[in-house]
Amino acid sequence: MLKKNKKGALDFYFHWPEIISLFLLIIGFILSIASGSAVMSYIVVFFCGLFFGRMWFVVQKTIKMPWFIIIFCFLVGYLLGNFYGNFKIIILSFVLGGIISYYLHAQKVITTKSYSS
Repeated sequence: MLKKNKKGALDFYFHWPEIISLFLLIIGFILSIASGSAVMSYIVVFFCGLFFGRMWFVVQKTIKMPWFIIIFCFLVGYLLGNFYGNFKIIILSFVLGGIISYYLHAQKVITTKSYSS
């Protein structure tokens, strides 16, 4: 059951993975519909995989299940809106982009700068 605060609204602190997952599912669906061809769809999902590979590298020391759900929901949204490409190639492109990005960050070929104090 979804936990609500005293005013009856959903508590974002407890349900942030579900809220972000729903938002990214919709974003993935829109991105997939906006790509006009199979090749464009593969390129877009590859770059999204690069982004999520970086995100996975950044959160590697935290609890991974909420982040896995968020990434999975984006991919499901992208696959639901796909009219042009092959599902297997889209999943392969996404996973390949994620692995490449994670590897480049782990080998310190790409470095990230933290703006937190």
